[in-house]
Amino acid sequence: VRSALEPTGRPLYLKKHTVEDKRGKTVRYQHLAFVEVFTIRSVTLTLEPSNAVSQGTNVTVRCKALASSSGFLNREYTIYKDNTVVYTKSSTTTEDLLYSLRMARVANTGKYKCKVNIQGKELSINSEKLTLTGLQTPVLSVDKRVFSEGEEVTVWCKGP
Repeated sequence: VRSALEPTGRPLYLKKHTVEDKRGKTVRYQHLAFVEVFTIRSVTLTLEPSNAVSQGTNVTVRCKALASSSGFLNREYTIYKDNTVVYTKSSTTTEDLLYSLRMARVANTGKYKCKVNIQGKELSINSEKLTLTGLQTPVLSVDKRVFSEGEEVTVWCKGP
């Protein structure tokens, strides 16, 4: 199958196809096709209420994509934490993507990034780092101060 697009005026195109039928005969046909013309202007990521929060705070990762278009486009949002995908969602609205971190804990700290894909065009933003404040340093204890190799020892870790 061969296809070609010829501009006829934005955003309609004349789509021409050339195919071979079962008997090897070449068949040509054409039709008008609607092709959405757009540009992804920007992608922004924010951490709310801020980039540094106390443990147990609800955090929202907000990804906003601005695209110029004459219609609704399917947007695929991907949220990364430390370069690993943590959330993906498709949407046909222009609303921001919201990813919630309920009662943030140490495991939620890291660099968050958002990537938007609209019909094969992609744009991502530099990462924003989430840190937790007010964390206590754990204390590691051993039941003996001096011990020999192979001797059994009890070790425990606790918060101050």
